[in-house]
Amino acid sequence: MRRCIGGEETNLQARWHRIINHSAIFALLNSKAVYVLTHIVFYLSEFRRSDPKISADAVQSLIFCGILAHFDQNADLLTEVCIALRIQTRCPHKHGRIWLKRMRMCLRSFHRMRGLGTITMNIW
Repeated sequence: MRRCIGGEETNLQARWHRIINHSAIFALLNSKAVYVLTHIVFYLSEFRRSDPKISADAVQSLIFCGILAHFDQNADLLTEVCIALRIQTRCPHKHGRIWLKRMRMCLRSFHRMRGLGTITMNIW
């Protein structure tokens, strides 16, 4: 995470926490809001180097986003949410993980058929 001078860093982190704790924002699927939420978790954790110390409300926001991304069958969003939940040491939802594993198997088959080599997608 970029280091700021003085109290700027703590002010920025406080604003990030206020955003991700507001679960109502994430009750409807909004791809941009989901990316903002997951990237805030990534930044707060310094890309998995530290505990992001997010609240139960923020975890609830991630869960809302994961369910909605799964309903929308948006593998990219669901993968981001699963990674953010894993950073917080929460296990992503079982049905979402199963669906992503199926998507991974389909992608691998497609790559083999096209001679594109193998791909790896380990998110948990």
